[in-house]
Amino acid sequence: MIDSSIVYRDFKGKYEYLPLARAEGSLIWDQKGKQYIDFTSAWNVTNLGWNHLEVNEAIVEQTKKNVQCIYIKFYNLTVNFPITIFKIIATNKKSS
Repeated sequence: MIDSSIVYRDFKGKYEYLPLARAEGSLIWDQKGKQYIDFTSAWNVTNLGWNHLEVNEAIVEQTKKNVQCIYIKFYNLTVNFPITIFKIIATNKKSS
């Protein structure tokens, strides 16, 4: 099992580590079983929470199909997609 921890800064500016046992939604548990509300939502879970069932299932299904892709093949898509989305949003904002 991979040990996980959250790094946080206390009120005195000192960095501390909170070893995690599990996490679900907006809740996290330390290795002693104490439950915390994750007000920061960590970096990866801001919108959906920890261990979102639908996201987990999608990841598992994708790994059954392909766990690696060659980035160079998708470079243009990766670069052009956000530009296109930005243009659409900007156009819609002007027309509102």
